Parts: sequence; structure tokens; C-alpha cells
Amino acid sequence: MTEAWRLTVGDHFFQEKARGAIDLSPIINSLIFRINPDITLLGFRKIQYILTICALLLFSLALYKTTKLYWYQPLIFSIFAFTGLDLVYSIPNLNYHTYPHLFITLHLAFLLLAFRQESAALRRTCFIIAGIFLWLISFTLLHLSLILFSPVILFYFFRKWKTSYLSFDFTDLCFVSAPILFCWSIFVAFNYDKYIPNILANIALMSSTNMHSNKFFVHNLINWESVNHIFITSVFLAVFLVLLRFKKILFLISGSIFSLLMYFIIDTSFWGLTSPPFGYVFFSRPIWFASLLISIYLFFIFNSSGRFFSKSKFTETEVITFILLIPCIILSISGSVFSTAWTAPPKLDKIC
Repeated sequence: MTEAWRLTVGDHFFQEKARGAIDLSPIINSLIFRINPDITLLGFRKIQYILTICALLLFSLALYKTTKLYWYQPLIFSIFAFTGLDLVYSIPNLNYHTYPHLFITLHLAFLLLAFRQESAALRRTCFIIAGIFLWLISFTLLHLSLILFSPVILFYFFRKWKTSYLSFDFTDLCFVSAPILFCWSIFVAFNYDKYIPNILANIALMSSTNMHSNKFFVHNLINWESVNHIFITSVFLAVFLVLLRFKKILFLISGSIFSLLMYFIIDTSFWGLTSPPFGYVFFSRPIWFASLLISIYLFFIFNSSGRFFSKSKFTETEVITFILLIPCIILSISGSVFSTAWTAPPKLDKIC
């Protein structure tokens, strides 16, 4: 927040911030300071929660418009609203933790709304807005720029496995991609003399430290504690899917017992047999939740993999799920793989 405020009084952002080109979220916050110079941290937090609730309600509306189902989504998404889209909740304010989650939610909302628009003008407008939010994700954190390839993958998916429910042709791809190219071109054109040298300085700094060496990067590419969490949640999910086949009364009893069991697994980190990834205790519950989401991704992909090879038609629900999962999976992979390499502060003794 201090960096954002300093930008409003003429601070040289790229010269004075080592990772300025990688984390541009202070520039977004500086715009809020320019509109309201006397805003407080509480004021920023209010904006964060207002944006979160509005984004989640819009996403719920988009899901309902797309499928005419899932009217109860706001109840499910309330857990995200109360954390301000920062599941770790380590910094409850608008920053590089929360902006990517906010923008991916808004991107997916407008992407889904575009698919159901009968008017060509409204359809293209929604695609353009979806592209702007996609660009903002890469603008907030540069190493999340892999998300920009999600429309291309989506276009390939629709082209290879044609569906009668929804369509995403080359024209749609152009309307999503156009604001990305336009916004980056404008920003770099106005800041190329400061922005490009800052990126080169970051690359030089990372290549000169052991922490950012290829050996360190490969060694830390897989966090085995996270793999343990995913394995445990996958077993839990598999048993739960088996329980769904039981009769209602038996399912209610066994499901309740199994839910309590999962609660104690999360609360005790599998009775102390697993340690929190990255060594932070406050990561424990969010990591369990993320692991459960990853397990659901894996189960869905495994269940649908047969259709990929047989080229049989997907159901409407499966198509919508792929639309949601493609950008989310790319964002998760780029965030987990490149987070240490791009944003972790190098050790001073190594630099010396």
C-alpha cells in the first residue's frame, strides 16, 4: 500500500522496486489513491469485499444463465466472499494475492455470459471484457502470463471436439485476444525505457543466485507434502463417490460420519502425520481445500479422458466444466511452479 501511495507523489516505480516489472498491483492501487487520496486501509478492505461479493454474484448469475441450474451457488461461494478471495488470508487487502482471484472470477463470468448471448454485439462485448480481465491477471503478476494461452487452448478444444451446445470460433478467439495485445502494447509503449530494463535486471538477479538456479528450480518443482495432501483427499473423494451409491438413509449416516472424519483430518493435518507445505502453519487448511479441488480436477479429467480419444460428444455440463477448468488449471500450474522462481526474495548471503 505504501508503494501504491508513493506512486501518486511522483515516485519512480521501476527504478526503486526490484521486482516492479513482475508485480504491478501497486499501480492498480495507486489509481484508487488518486481518486481518494485520504483512503485508509479499512477503506481498501471495504473495496476488496465489495468487489469480491459483486464478482461472485456475477459469476453465479453467469452460471445460472448458462445452465439454468445452480441457483444456490452464492451460498457455496460465501466462503470465498468472507476471505476476500484470499484463501490464505495472510494479507486482507487488495494486493497480488487477491487481484488474480478477482480477475479470474470476472473473466470466467463474462466468458460464460458471452456464450449465451444471442446478439453478436453483446457476445463480442463480453468476450472483449473477458480478455481485459485476462490481461489484468498477467499485469498483476507477470509469471501468471501463461493464463493468456487459455483462449487458444479453448479454441483448440472446440475445434477438435465440436459440440452442439456452445461454440468458440476463430472470431471469438480474436475478440478475447485483441484487448490483451492492445493493453500490453500501450503499456509497454509508454514505459519501455523503464519496464524492459527492470525485467532484464530481474532475470540477471535470478540467474546470479543459487536460490533461483536451475538446480534449485527443478528440486522445488514438486512439493511432496502437497502431493501427500492430494493423495489423501483423492482417497477421501473416491470413498465419497462410492457412498453416493448407497440408499438415502444409509448415505446420510455414512456421509455424516465420513464428513466428521474429514474434518478431523483437516483440523489435525492427518493426525500430525503430514506437515504444512512451505513450512507455514496457517497454510494448512487452505492447502487441504486446494488439494481437494485438485483431486476433483483429476477425477473429472480421468472420467472424461475416454471421450478425448474416442472423439465422442461431450455433454453440456462437461463442456461448461472444461471452459471453467482450462484457465483455472493453467493459473494454478503457473502460480505454483513459477511463484518461487519469480517472487521469492533471494538470500542476501548468496548475493554477496
